[in-house]
Order: sequence, then C-alpha cells, then structure tokens
Amino acid sequence: MLSHAVLLAVQSAFCGGVLLVLFHQRRRVGLGPLYLVLGTLQFAQFVLAVSIRVQIAPGFWISPATTVLFPLTVMVVLLTYVEEDAEATRSLAYGIVICNLTLYAVTTMTGQHLRYPGHDNVLGLAPDAVQQPGRIILASSLAIVADLVGAIVLFEALSRRVTSSLFLRLWTTAALVMVLDSAIFTTLAFAPARAYWSILASGLVAKTTGATFYAALTAWYVRSFEQPQPAAGGTARRGDVFAWLTYRQRYEEARTLMARDALTGLYNRGYFDEVAPRQLAHADRARHEMSLVLVDIDRLKIANDRFGHEAGDDLVRAVAAEIGRMVRTSDAACRYGGDEFVVILTNADAAAARIFAERLAHNVRATTAAAEPQVAWAPASVSIGLATYPGDGTTLRDLLRKADGRLYESKRHGGGRVTGAN
Repeated sequence: MLSHAVLLAVQSAFCGGVLLVLFHQRRRVGLGPLYLVLGTLQFAQFVLAVSIRVQIAPGFWISPATTVLFPLTVMVVLLTYVEEDAEATRSLAYGIVICNLTLYAVTTMTGQHLRYPGHDNVLGLAPDAVQQPGRIILASSLAIVADLVGAIVLFEALSRRVTSSLFLRLWTTAALVMVLDSAIFTTLAFAPARAYWSILASGLVAKTTGATFYAALTAWYVRSFEQPQPAAGGTARRGDVFAWLTYRQRYEEARTLMARDALTGLYNRGYFDEVAPRQLAHADRARHEMSLVLVDIDRLKIANDRFGHEAGDDLVRAVAAEIGRMVRTSDAACRYGGDEFVVILTNADAAAARIFAERLAHNVRATTAAAEPQVAWAPASVSIGLATYPGDGTTLRDLLRKADGRLYESKRHGGGRVTGAN
C-alpha cells in the first residue's frame, strides 16, 4: 500500500512538472503544447478511471486518475487565470469541455464495435471499458462545466476576502471544487447504488489529496518563476463568463504600439492609466508587492530657457533612455507628463524600489556627464518619489498621491535625491 502512495506522488510530481514547464515556456512556444498534453491527459484520465484502482489503506481504494489527473486539470485552469487573461482561460476551459465530449463520443462509437460480431478483441476489453453509459457521460459533462466555471468564481471571491497566502486561496478553491465535482458526479451517476457513500468518500479524499499537492506546487511556481507581463493582445467577448470574471484583459497589439510617447519611445500616460490598475489587481490577487517610481527631471525649464527647447528635448530623451535600459520586461516605464516619468515595478517591495531608484539617479548623472559630445545642461539629475503596495496604499490614487508627495520632498531638498518610506 505504501508503494502505491509513493508511486502516486511520483506521478503527480511528473505530470505537474511537465505542465508547469510547458506553461513557463509559453512566451516562446505558445500555449499549444500545454493544451495538447492536457488533452492527452484527458484521455488517460478516462481510461484509468474505468480500469485501474489501487489500495492505499485497508478497504480504501482509489483511482490514479482521480488523484493525479483530475485535480491537475483544475489547477492548470486556475494558473492560467492568475497569470494570463480571460481569452486564454476561456480557450483552455472550453477546450477541456470539448475534448471530453469528443472523447466520450469517439469511445462510445468505438466500443460499439465490441458488441457486434466479426471483431477481434486482442486485449480482451469489456465493452464497458471504452463505452460508458449515457448517465455517466451526462454526469461527467455537467461536472466538468460546473468545476471549471466554479473554480474561477470561487477563486475570484476568495481573492477579495482571503488576505493570506496564494497557496491558501488555491487550495481552498480546489478543495471546494473537488467537493462540488464529487457531489455532482457521484449523485448523478451512482445515487441509487448501495456503494454511493463509499464512492463519494473515496473520490473526495483522492481528489482533495491531489488538489493539496498541486496547490502547493502551483503557489511555489508562481512565486519563484512568474512575473506579471504588461498587457498586450486579445480582446474579451461580451457576455463570456471568463471575460467578466477576470481582472486582467489583454490589449490589442495595435493599441499597445499607439501607446508609445513620440519623443521618448516609452509608454504614454494613457497606457499607464490602463495598465497600472491591472497590475495592481494582479499584485492583490497573487499577494505580491508592487512599487511606483515617480521621476521628475531637475531644472528642465532652465535648460529650455537657456539652451532652447531642442536641448530640453535632448535632456528628456537622455533620462528616458536610461529608464528604458533599466526596466525589466515585466515592468512598465511611462512618460507621465512633460518632465515626469512613472515606472511600475511589478513584484518589487520598498527596498527593491529604492535600489532601482538610487541606481537610476546615479546612472542618469554619470551617463549624461560622460556623454560625447558634451552638452551644456550636463550632468542631469532627477528627483524621485517612491510608493509601494500595500504598505503605502491599496489603491492607485493612494499610491500616486504618496509617490508625488515624496517626489516634491526630494525637490524641496534641492533635487537629485530619492525619497521613499522612512
């Protein structure tokens, strides 16, 4: 019995690891490989569910499909929801439902061959091994739809109320979905049977055990490897359940390109106004800290008055170029006003934001001082104000107000300095 438990753990680690690797590589290879592997596992789940059970305790039998594969499907949908958007979540969820319905149809038709004379059943399969009764198919189909929609609804509700770890929200969501699935499937498929309660109990224990493992694995993966990306591509469809439930929507590529500031090449104020709330929502959902870095160019008006607006534009471009060099792909650097910039540092606490800001201030001064040919306004300096979610505020307005106040504190002390939380 111990050997079965160990093997189930190895199977769970292997299947979960493969799907997480594919999810992590989605920026390079797309989500297609993940969908294909998950679809293949749906077939394995179907075959194993009706063919193999193992004993893990005296008188207690479970199916590897119930423990290993079903909770994994739910967890991949949740991971896609947390790290991607409505379009990707919708595509995956609908694909799983369609895959299972197609699988039932194909296996039912194939199993019919075993009921007609003139066939060669090489493995000696019973017709019921590949041809499920209509009641079972109906129960499975309804349970799948309820599970996937329920997972998103529950996770969204928990994200607004549970203030602890991502693992707790993932596990609670998955565990409740396992209860929902077991109740729907077992009631519709086995309610008249004498073994109803034992079937319900074994399925619930097996699925909840798998959900616990995958919740821990997914939470570890998100915190260790995922960085929120600036939104791009895709639009939501009106009336779609996954569209109105999600916090994050992608933007069309053309709109992203139009969101660039003409002078600096950084994103403009409009882009910031749309992206910042989504990044803040992601930070709230994943329990990450997020920082805003508000940057003001010192003495830009003097450079314009003394050396002309062309020189002033050169100064703006020089500061913007240094900001652009320093930001990560997961961050967003925007021109906020004439002489102001704002940087969204995703998954960055106050200490990380201060390191970034002080390095930026140093680099701006050093780079402009060493520029060739020399410019009259060099070396340039910047004043910077910092604010971090959730310590400095839980809304974008609060964070901007805090960062702006600290920016002007830097300027009141002569500029060229960084002001953050004390």
